[in-house]
Amino acid sequence: MCEPPVEAACCEEHDSPSCDDAAVSACVCAEDPFCCSVEWDGLCVSEVETLGCGTCGGPGGTGCCEEHDSPSCDDAAVSECVCAEDPFCCEFGWDGQCVAEVETFGCGMCE
Repeated sequence: MCEPPVEAACCEEHDSPSCDDAAVSACVCAEDPFCCSVEWDGLCVSEVETLGCGTCGGPGGTGCCEEHDSPSCDDAAVSECVCAEDPFCCEFGWDGQCVAEVETFGCGMCE
């Protein structure tokens, strides 16, 4: 995708409905009304890309396919998949082992 990343609030789970980017919010909520009526959960975040509403830098981007000191990565679906097998990745930091596990566990592809 060649689009710039969308507003961060659309790429992060939060307890309130909708997100800061009106176009992304409308696109996701057209398919999943829960996201704009109850809360913007992990499924809503993953739908930003899967529904073609924008990009959050998931697999192949900078978050899940590169090591960083913070726990988890910027794609909720990939994080949940990896962390189900290796909780360290979502409790302490996203190290090289976590990056390798993205593909090992079938959670996504890293180039």
